[in-house]
Amino acid sequence: MNGGTCEAIPLSVALLVGAIVCPESEVCSNPRPYLHKANAPYQSQRDRFNGYLLSLELAPGTYTLQSLATVYVSLLSEAGGYVPLDMKFHVRPNTISYLGHIDVVLRERKTDAEARAGREQLNIGPVVRVEMKDASRTGYSTGAFDVVVEDKFDDDLPSFVAEYPALKKLKVDKAILTMRKRPE
Repeated sequence: MNGGTCEAIPLSVALLVGAIVCPESEVCSNPRPYLHKANAPYQSQRDRFNGYLLSLELAPGTYTLQSLATVYVSLLSEAGGYVPLDMKFHVRPNTISYLGHIDVVLRERKTDAEARAGREQLNIGPVVRVEMKDASRTGYSTGAFDVVVEDKFDDDLPSFVAEYPALKKLKVDKAILTMRKRPE
């Protein structure tokens, strides 16, 4: 996932906590058991983006990439939200699949009908926290996420091989995720 920019503060200063991946056979109302944590960014450009490589070890079956969990923490502000994805994919036995390159951009909401990117709070002193709803320091409470999934297999595979050298000797199939409609 690569982050982009927002008019308030770039999403690049936000961190990817991980991906919420739910088996088709289960209700995923509580994301915690389904959170696949992200490692530190493998590439980053200050005030522009953080790039992450997500690797999931899953049993064969059908899954939903429900969302990506993000967080922003600074001395004065905390914010977080879930990038809604709702993308189904199938894991075949004994295969390694590339699901695509996901770009996420936090931008100002154009209408009140668009889902907010998340919640944020202003930290005033060590114990006073004020939730911000119609004002924003980070872009979460007044922003929305734009998501694009692309096939960048040839560009992304070398980064995965550098992180996971065993992939050099294995076949990686393409199984590009299908874009979802923006939730209103």
